Amino acid sequence: MGREGVGALALTFLFVASCAPATAIPTLDLAVGFEHACVLREGRAICWGDDRFGQLGRSEASESPRAPAPLLDALEVIDVAAGGSSTCVLDRLGIVRCVGLNRHGQRGDGSTDSRATLGLVHGLPPASAITVGADHACAIASGRVYCWGWNGTGQVGVDGSGDVLTPHRVEGVNDALAIVAGYLDTCAIERDETLVCWGALHGAPTAWGRANAVAIGVDHVCAIREDETRCLGAEPG
Repeated sequence: MGREGVGALALTFLFVASCAPATAIPTLDLAVGFEHACVLREGRAICWGDDRFGQLGRSEASESPRAPAPLLDALEVIDVAAGGSSTCVLDRLGIVRCVGLNRHGQRGDGSTDSRATLGLVHGLPPASAITVGADHACAIASGRVYCWGWNGTGQVGVDGSGDVLTPHRVEGVNDALAIVAGYLDTCAIERDETLVCWGALHGAPTAWGRANAVAIGVDHVCAIREDETRCLGAEPG
């Protein structure tokens, strides 16, 4: 998830869900939220686990965990992203749609209404990659990064701490190749391997050297550059 084109970067999401394992499903991509997970298979996003906020896209939410099944009305999907209690899909036309919890506007439709059916992210140019954090989401469109949802620590890239209900372009990122959203931070890797991050640890978008891959935890960020790993944030314990 959150990657584009040849030389795709392996990005580790920050949460591992504890849900019943899926049956053996050949998969091209894996996305994991708080308590649900999705895989991409033959153009369909197949999801399972917690569905209390409708994040599995089955038209109605459920208090009981669900077995793997495709998101309804999600065809020709090329990327799937899960985070918190929300899910987003990207189709081959560059259209992004999201489903699930929406208390901070992470569906990107201008509302804070949670829904169990996929809804279009408003005002987003055709995208090439997506990522979903705990309560916010981002996409790459023509190298530029757009984010929406909870901005409590600046992780959407907007001054202030209010919710952002529709996509906002992150200034200072113009040639992004990969994007990953965490809990309090967001990072992008540009085509020249420049790592740019913003949020709790970095404030406004800030270049943080070069990297081939990046992963974000709750309160730390780690990046890989060839055979070197660097981390910033809270130390273990």
